[in-house]
Order: sequence, then structure tokens, then C-alpha cells
Amino acid sequence: MYERNVIEGEEEEDEEEEEEEEEEEEEEEEEEEEEEEEEEEEEEEEEEEEEEEEEEEDREKEH
Repeated sequence: MYERNVIEGEEEEDEEEEEEEEEEEEEEEEEEEEEEEEEEEEEEEEEEEEEEEEEEEDREKEH
């Protein structure tokens, strides 16, 4: 009887540890995704700025 309780307790601990690890992994993945999105947004902004600068330069050349 005692052994069964010990084994069940260990199984529950293992399950809890697995759940915690999974949650941590999910959080890490979410953070990575957010970072990637931020990087993409920054790149897009930089591209837009470059395009605007090129357009301005083109306008100045025309005048």
C-alpha cells in the first residue's frame, strides 16, 4: 500500500514537471515568435524609410 502511494506520488511529480517544461517551452516559443515579428516589423520600417529616401532623392534630381 505504501509503495503504491509513493509510486503514484512520483508519477504525479513527473507529470507536473512535464507540464511545467511544456509551459516553459511554449513561453519560449512565443517569445521567439514575438522577437521575429518585431525584427520583421523593423526590417519593413527600414525598407520603407529607404524607399522614401530614394523617392526624395529622385524628386531632387528631377528639380
